[in-house]
Amino acid sequence: MSEKELEDLFQLIEWPEDPYKEGKKRYEKAIENFRKIVNHAFFNFGNDISIIDLAAGTGIGGIALSKVLKEKGFSVKLYLIDLRENSLLIGKKFSESEGISCEIIKSDVKNVHKLGLKADIALMYGNVHATFSPIDLNLIMAAVSETLNENGLFIIQGMNNFYYVFYERGYKEILPEKVDKNKILISIHSNYDHFNGMFKRYYLDLISGKKIGIDIRFWDFGGIIGISKIFFKEVNLIRDGILGFILAKNPRGLKVKDIE
Repeated sequence: MSEKELEDLFQLIEWPEDPYKEGKKRYEKAIENFRKIVNHAFFNFGNDISIIDLAAGTGIGGIALSKVLKEKGFSVKLYLIDLRENSLLIGKKFSESEGISCEIIKSDVKNVHKLGLKADIALMYGNVHATFSPIDLNLIMAAVSETLNENGLFIIQGMNNFYYVFYERGYKEILPEKVDKNKILISIHSNYDHFNGMFKRYYLDLISGKKIGIDIRFWDFGGIIGISKIFFKEVNLIRDGILGFILAKNPRGLKVKDIE
């Protein structure tokens, strides 16, 4: 999706990403989660840690992880990478207010290997994987592998969408997303791409008439773990119900050119 399409989508669905306002609870929850996650054996780094937050938005995940690591005595350098410049600027301001050194980069996450960065940790936080096809995720895994240091760690946080949609909730072609006096937002299943494995859903506000389509993949943890094991030597899952963290450690050395 383009920068404008992403901006329009996040405004339409009212995604809680502003850490000063509606995203504050998400940020506080992220800190709570990372205070548990950083005790995992995969977090075996030196005193100086560099983090790349991919598809970062306002950086809620990356800033929370950085803050927790600073609490444990690490020196942290954070990079926020996203296509939406306005969100990155909010993230930079918030990061600095939290005492985190931060650099923002406007880029497609599939091109992270072209930015000349090296990092200890790469992060995708907030169910970002739902917007990537299996082909995209393979390219992202390769790009991240090229960017991480030898003992680097890739963290993917989000929901087991497949389990939730097809087992807990049950798949529905039309869903009410938000209904109040100002907005009646529904999502409608439109199509399925058999090659890319992506569903097309349109979000439509029946009051304003605004609509936007998005390609969605109903990933499960097993699918992401399977791809992760191609690119990383060790993979683990920390799960809390349908939410979880996939931790992929030690890149095998595969590069984007190897799979294109």
